[in-house]
Amino acid sequence: MRGFDAFVAEVRNTLRSWARERFDYLVNNAGNYREINFVNVSEADFDAVVNVHFKGVFFLTQKLLPLMNDGGRIVNISTGLTRFTVPGNSVYAPAKGAIEVLTHYLAKELAPRRITANVAALDLSKQTSAAAWCGTIPKSTNTSRQ
Repeated sequence: MRGFDAFVAEVRNTLRSWARERFDYLVNNAGNYREINFVNVSEADFDAVVNVHFKGVFFLTQKLLPLMNDGGRIVNISTGLTRFTVPGNSVYAPAKGAIEVLTHYLAKELAPRRITANVAALDLSKQTSAAAWCGTIPKSTNTSRQ
């Protein structure tokens, strides 16, 4: 047994050790990051990012659904890079964008089980320092709301 099936078996065993068979919440916070400009992205680079940020979230969620209680909650973590452009993110940002679209479909398709799906991403209006770090606005710009 390998990959997703092995992980699901571990989750099942962990649940049993807690005297449970199902869970209520799933947070998909996939993580790897490769800052590579579009012209330099290899197929291996592409696969490394997409396999974690999209394929992994897609199939892990699918395989864990039988263990999730009706009325459960799914939260998929995205990034502000789906809303602004920073060079070197031509694979990472679209993979996170795919997660945002997938989340809409999960919400619709899992609604009969009362499972909600939402996406959480950085709110740049409240994260001036993060946006400045990404080079999208000067550090001295005040974006606070009154």
